[in-house]
Amino acid sequence: AVVVLGAGAATVVAVSGDDSPPPQASPTLAAARDMTQVDQTGVWGRLSLTPVPWGTRLDLACSYDEPDSAYGEQPHTYALVVHTRDGGSEQVATWKALPGKTMHVTGATALTTAEIASVEVRTETGDPVLRLTS
Repeated sequence: AVVVLGAGAATVVAVSGDDSPPPQASPTLAAARDMTQVDQTGVWGRLSLTPVPWGTRLDLACSYDEPDSAYGEQPHTYALVVHTRDGGSEQVATWKALPGKTMHVTGATALTTAEIASVEVRTETGDPVLRLTS
């Protein structure tokens, strides 16, 4: 009986002594919300802010008008910027938009959703085109 108990204890130690983290499923994404357009009509976005153990995951679907003479064929660069309740800001993603297409962009921050006051999509010159206020 002593030998059987000893073998069982060794097995428990071997299993609980594993230093690798347990596999985790992807977080369930928070519901996406429409972003408000800021002084323009050619860009639309839906954003979800998902709390995760390390902060917040941001998932953006951003659509753009077909090219016209004002937009041109040149892709524009955009940035996803998070603003905190204490007045700080953090850029969490950048990408090139393709006219007439929908881009799916994922960003991340160590900030919790409670610390986030708003999120903006900005042009490469820093002008906001979309905004979501928490």
